[in-house]
Amino acid sequence: MRVFLSSTATDLVEHRKVADDTLLRLMTQSVVMERFGPQPGTPVDECERLAAESDAVVCIVAHRYGHEPEPGKGSITRREVEAAKRAGKPVYAWIVDDACAWTGVKESDRLNEPAVQDDPAQQQQVLAAIKALREFKVWLRANVACDKFSDPENLGRLIATSLQTQAQQPQRGASRPTAVLAEIRVIHALQPAPHFQGREALVDKLLAWVDDLASPDRVHALVAAGGTGKTAVVEQVLRQLHTRGLVPGTWRSG
Repeated sequence: MRVFLSSTATDLVEHRKVADDTLLRLMTQSVVMERFGPQPGTPVDECERLAAESDAVVCIVAHRYGHEPEPGKGSITRREVEAAKRAGKPVYAWIVDDACAWTGVKESDRLNEPAVQDDPAQQQQVLAAIKALREFKVWLRANVACDKFSDPENLGRLIATSLQTQAQQPQRGASRPTAVLAEIRVIHALQPAPHFQGREALVDKLLAWVDDLASPDRVHALVAAGGTGKTAVVEQVLRQLHTRGLVPGTWRSG
């Protein structure tokens, strides 16, 4: 599944990083501008094409509208989302909660710049961008699956939950993305531990890691002296995952 990540850049560096990592953890192909490389068309045309050709789009919006290549035709972020909608692709948008503290850049901050204060034309441009951002948020709430987020970690968990739910739903049309899910693979046979006891807390911790789809930890290694129960712990975790019908990340004990 190819998921296009759409947002402004300079104000959402950490948010984009968390979102990208979350998409990779979900075993999707994350399409982000940081890895576009040279493109044959104009930047906005290529962004629209890549968004429209992806299986889904994740849009993150905070307090910046972003660059508008052609006045009146929308910012690059908005044009990406609209291109995906025209192509019939699902769009998931997250808008920052206005009640949360924000230390990043805002469109309104530009009004305090001396160059803007001394130039009525620039003031009008900033006011137009603030108005366009407000209208974009209203449009997103009315036209796509939309929710709010508070910080990068919260955003990552919301993305993971929404896309995992989407992937597990039965397909109803060609435009619905299909997920490539992980599977349990046992490289060496694990000795059953029917009378396992004494490591329940560790088993619970590992199961919680599996459940946390937004965790940046993609591999867990159990390292201890021989005979201390590493294999028994892994066997218990896998046994419970089989029972629950879930799949883990990558496991190694040694």
